Amino acid sequence: MALYYLKISAKEAYEPLKYEAEYAYMKEYLPKNDSCAAFKAKEGTSGGYIMAHLGNNPDNWAEFREVFSKKGGDYRLTIYYLSAENRNLTYTINEGKEVLLTDLNSGSWDKVASTSKTIRLKSGNNVIRLGNASAFAPDIDKIEVCKE
Repeated sequence: MALYYLKISAKEAYEPLKYEAEYAYMKEYLPKNDSCAAFKAKEGTSGGYIMAHLGNNPDNWAEFREVFSKKGGDYRLTIYYLSAENRNLTYTINEGKEVLLTDLNSGSWDKVASTSKTIRLKSGNNVIRLGNASAFAPDIDKIEVCKE
C-alpha cells in the first residue's frame, strides 16, 4: 500500500472573517450538564450550532485561539448572540483587559442579535476569550473580526 502526501503552499495567508461558535475551545465543556458550556444544535443560526451555558463560573469560558491578523491593528469585533433576557458578556483579547458588555438581549432564544466593538489585534494569531464569571452569558452563534 503506497502512502501519498499532499503539500499545500500559498504566497500569503488570508484573514478569516467569521468564527463559528463550534470553532471555540471551551474550558468547562460538558455537553450533558446545563451548568457547563456546551455546543447545541440551533436552527436559524449561522453554522447550525450555538455555544450554550457559557459563564456562571470564572472557569466556564470559551476561546477562539487562532484569530489571524496579517499586520495587526484595529478591527471590528462583532458578537452574534441569542438571549430572551438581559445578560452580560465579557471578552478579552490576548489575555488583556477584560471588557464588559451589558444588557445583551435579542428578545428571544430563537432570534440572533449582534453587538460590535473596536479591538486591537497583534500580527499573527490572537486569542479572543468570551465568558461571564458571575452569571450565565447569552448563547453565542458566532463572532466576526473585520479590519477597520
